[in-house]
Amino acid sequence: ASPEELAEWENKYRSGGVGYSEAKKRLSELMIDYFKPFRQKRTELENNIDYVREVLADGAERARTVAAKTLEQVRQAVGLRK
Repeated sequence: ASPEELAEWENKYRSGGVGYSEAKKRLSELMIDYFKPFRQKRTELENNIDYVREVLADGAERARTVAAKTLEQVRQAVGLRK
């Protein structure tokens, strides 16, 4: 909600022009709207499991590369070599 809408709702609520249930309903609507893109992206990913697996495999490979370099540096630092 915009700052103007928030101020309007606050004034209405404080003056008794709107009740708790109406404010709660509006908050629910705003939350649904806010999270809609995230729900859509999740659905998209659920429907494209091969892409998700590919991204995870790529990330795992990059992590292994970094870990291998780090382990080699640790081995050299403590005097252990392959």
